[in-house]
Amino acid sequence: MLLAVGNFAVLEYAKEVRFCGSCHRTMKVYIDDLHNPKSQSLAALHLQHRFAPGGECYTCHANYGVHGTFEAKLTGLRDVYTYMTRTYHFPLKMRAPFENLLCLKCHDGAKRYIALEVHLKLATVIKDGKLPCASCHRRAHDLPKPAEARSPGGVG
Repeated sequence: MLLAVGNFAVLEYAKEVRFCGSCHRTMKVYIDDLHNPKSQSLAALHLQHRFAPGGECYTCHANYGVHGTFEAKLTGLRDVYTYMTRTYHFPLKMRAPFENLLCLKCHDGAKRYIALEVHLKLATVIKDGKLPCASCHRRAHDLPKPAEARSPGGVG
């Protein structure tokens, strides 16, 4: 019983931004962007407007339910491996394109979303993923240029 409760508590804590930043030192530039009051990135605006209080990284980067949490944790373990073996390179690249469904789980049907006629006109191609949300919207994170980012040997 204690193991089950402990695992649940750890998985819940693992959804918080401070958890992501504590283990994934390579994520420092992303965490800095979130908290930068001058940043106009989608991630910073979501954090600063408190769209998903405390769980901003998780909310945007993991699908719903146990499967989404499990998949996010597996991805995190791969990231820990590349961090420990120093086999990552800046700028970090996503393994797969960002799915529109991750945006739509919060925005689809929301008053501000449906108020824009373009979302209604393009609903089918947006939901099918044929038109990525990022093709119209700003970058998810404002990151320093690659020369400004620290090299793997200097992170830690």
